[in-house]
Amino acid sequence: MRTPLVLLLALALPLAGCDLLSLLGPTGDCAQDSDCFGDDLCVDGECVECENDRDCDDDEECDDGECERTGGEGEGEGEGEPGEGEGEGDPGEGEGEGEPPGCGAVPDTGICVGNTSRYCDTTTNTVEEENCSNFTPDLQCQAAFGLNMCAADAGDDCIVEDDNGDKVVAFCADEGVGCRLGSGVTGTCQGGPGTCAASDVNRCIGGDFILRCTAEIGYPWYVDCDARSGTCDNAQGGCVLPSASACIPDEGTGYNDLCTPPGGGTATACPSGGTCP
Repeated sequence: MRTPLVLLLALALPLAGCDLLSLLGPTGDCAQDSDCFGDDLCVDGECVECENDRDCDDDEECDDGECERTGGEGEGEGEGEPGEGEGEGDPGEGEGEGEPPGCGAVPDTGICVGNTSRYCDTTTNTVEEENCSNFTPDLQCQAAFGLNMCAADAGDDCIVEDDNGDKVVAFCADEGVGCRLGSGVTGTCQGGPGTCAASDVNRCIGGDFILRCTAEIGYPWYVDCDARSGTCDNAQGGCVLPSASACIPDEGTGYNDLCTPPGGGTATACPSGGTCP
């Protein structure tokens, strides 16, 4: 099996010089390999582990986009030194099953050791780790989306700083909770539409405008229009707020609220001061 997305760094990049909206995946399932989790490949617009057997480890074969162990026994027969195939011998003889050599009991889905996520990189057969306390505010190593990873709890920040001082987008661990964008390039694990699909990006789900959706797990990054007495407007591409409302300007995220002028008229972008004229 190929490496899953266990660490934030597979998703998150520094804000400087990039569009933060790009960090949570493409507007469709994928357009290129870099849009997919970990080492997954983009094949016909879908993220998969493999396109053919060459994309898998030696003891695996590609079956419907997933690398599966063949279950074959080790090479060689008869008696021999430990580590050889069938026959007598000490423990160590291989049967093609179990964890990749070099990772021991650490699986590719990860384990939590204190507040550190440790997982097996099946491409290199080595154990990698991420200290969740290296983020500010710190994250918690916990079960999320079938992995043991660094993630934020409900009510906590989901846009955090790494140990280089760069802002990164974190996953919210609680099922059905998305990352809600606020002003000042902040985000909170709170509410949201519950889930999302690729077709929901740059669209409204109820009163929430979906900025990005990690479609493989239905995880949304969104703006809450209703909570700020605004209207989610598909045609205008965001939250439309009344005059004198606090609003979210584009602060490097690629998104800004829209403001309705006093007396009506065409909505304009939220100014840098964060208050609708």
